[in-house]
Amino acid sequence: MTKPLIIFYNPQCAKPGYQRLPAAILQVASLVEERYPYEIVDANLRQYPNYADYIIDKIDQGAKYLAISIMPGPQLNSTVADLRKIKAACPEVTVIVGGYFPLNHTEVCVFDPDIDYAVVGPGEQTFIELIDTLEQKENLANVKGIAFCRDGKFIQMPRREPTHPNRLPRYPYHKVNVEDYVVSTFLGSRTLSHHSSFGCPFFCKFLRGGGLIRGKMVRRKGRATW
Repeated sequence: MTKPLIIFYNPQCAKPGYQRLPAAILQVASLVEERYPYEIVDANLRQYPNYADYIIDKIDQGAKYLAISIMPGPQLNSTVADLRKIKAACPEVTVIVGGYFPLNHTEVCVFDPDIDYAVVGPGEQTFIELIDTLEQKENLANVKGIAFCRDGKFIQMPRREPTHPNRLPRYPYHKVNVEDYVVSTFLGSRTLSHHSSFGCPFFCKFLRGGGLIRGKMVRRKGRATW
């Protein structure tokens, strides 16, 4: 049986030269690796004149799920524009959103007619369980960390506790051209971003990182190289 293609989409949010590795998408994709075929599409690389059209072509070729990472601010503007066009052309595609905007504004996302499911909070385990559940036509009530709308009603499953980063797989770097993300910063002429920890000791409302993990920070254990 042919497994469905998943498109992970990182809408445009950065100016040219300021693009960063889509770490959140890479981490979620690490659990999809060898389970389902997928492609990572990053509009910050500006490789195509119109990313909505590119994704529509992918859906026409058989992509079944569109997973979008959304931050508040400029990325939200580009997301809405692209999503409206994609869903108008391909109403059959299942749209799953995650990131800080769905976390902070879950009901806004869930009641949007172009969004099918929201991943609320840590998405690594939640996303793959949601895909498995949809493919096997099982009960969505068993998937922690999702929200959706049914018959006009807002439904949200219990929250999922974060997974310690040491228990998560390595990023699937082979799915992106890492060189595209090597940029000049105040740290040097060739720098690359990486997430080495999760959470925050503070409880500011802007990102809610501290609230997700109750004011704690967990760090990925490094491996010494000589």
